[in-house]
Amino acid sequence: MRIRLAIFAFIFAVALPTNETVAVAQSNARDVSVAVNTFNFVTPSISQARVAVVHDGGASLADAQRIVRSMPSRVRRIQITARAVSASELRGSDANIVILASGLSAGTLSSVRSQLSGGRRLCITTQYQYVESGACVVAVSSAPKVRIIVNNSAARRFGIRFAAALMMMVESI
Repeated sequence: MRIRLAIFAFIFAVALPTNETVAVAQSNARDVSVAVNTFNFVTPSISQARVAVVHDGGASLADAQRIVRSMPSRVRRIQITARAVSASELRGSDANIVILASGLSAGTLSSVRSQLSGGRRLCITTQYQYVESGACVVAVSSAPKVRIIVNNSAARRFGIRFAAALMMMVESI
């Protein structure tokens, strides 16, 4: 019963846009909402999400800034702080969650991947190729329907585990 309630709460939260996400285009706001709700399924649970949105300038910086603006300050029991960072700033960051902006160069992606390995940082993106390559753990999209993909080997490598309730709803690769 508890798992069903968690699944219902997740789907309900993703389906309804919040006031914090109005500043961005609807599809981007919903993608961020889906990503933020995955924070609740990390085990052991986290009480504070320090989010680094990685960019490498240009279009990826604009995307990172949109993501940061659309990030709520709280989701259920988790306090969220988010900021846009370059790949070089990620190394010294205390972030426990990394979101990759779209349009990153191959060099930046490689740098981020090496910085994340073994560090117990959850990596989320909207770019499926980043997850398929193992550079990131979770890919989310909300259009035309909610889709979440988890790379299990990347999750193990990054030291991330998810509750069974989430794993029942996602595609695993």
